[in-house]
This record gives sequence, structure tokens and C-alpha cells, in this order.
Amino acid sequence: RSSNHPRVPEAPRGAPVRRSHGQAPREEEEQPAEDVPEVQRPEARAGAPAPRAQGGEEGGHEEAAEEGPGHPELLAVKAQMLESLERQKKAKDKEMEQRRTEARARAKEEQQRATEMKQQVIAEREAQRKKAREEQRAAREKGGTAKKAAP
Repeated sequence: RSSNHPRVPEAPRGAPVRRSHGQAPREEEEQPAEDVPEVQRPEARAGAPAPRAQGGEEGGHEEAAEEGPGHPELLAVKAQMLESLERQKKAKDKEMEQRRTEARARAKEEQQRATEMKQQVIAEREAQRKKAREEQRAAREKGGTAKKAAP
């Protein structure tokens, strides 16, 4: 080649190869594998025991792999984050309890006002009825005395 570009080493057979620098990484082509034996999983080998189903005859349940501590240097950061979340949760719970208490107090006041208004309406209605009865009685007495005087 007479190009000034350095030569790019070839990828192993069967691996995806990028054709040019101008293409996006998603546009990869796969070279056909020639004379490369297929890799078998250990349970697929001849003579290997069949994988056992966990959790009953239907299977489907696999025991979770035991997780290690992860990155020990991140444990302090994780602990701080958990503390922060816990504080936020406590503050939110406290705020919600305060809101509930205030809402209960408002509802109780509103109910008390409604009861007082009902009692006031009932009292006014009774007063009107009493007044109407008094007027009827007065009209009857007046009419009754007029009838007695007329004959």
C-alpha cells in the first residue's frame, strides 16, 4: 500500500469488524468463522450431568448467587447515601404526619361549624313556626271575638 495511514491489525476470525472510521459503531459486520470449533457449555458436554431444576418438579426457581461486598471503597459512600435517604424519609414522614394532623383539625372545625349552622337554621325555622302559630292564634281569637260580638 502506498497510503500514509498505519496498518490496522486484523480482528480474530468470527469477531465483528469495523470497515471504516466513518461508520458508526452499530454498523458492524461479522466475518464468517472458518474452522473455529464451537464452544460448548459444560452442561452440554457428553457425559456431563443434566442441570437440575430447583424449587420443585416444574423448575424455574434458581437460587440467587451470593453477592460479594462489591467495591469496599464504595461502602462508605453507600452508607452515607443510605443515611441521607433515611433522613429524607423521616423528614417526609414527619411532614406528612403534620399535614394529616392539620387536616384533621380543619375537618373537625368544619364539621363543628356545619353543626352550628344546622342548629341555627333549625332554631330560626322553629322561631318562624312559633311566630306563625302566634299570628294564627291571634287571628282566631280576633275572629272569634268578632263572631261572638256579631250575633
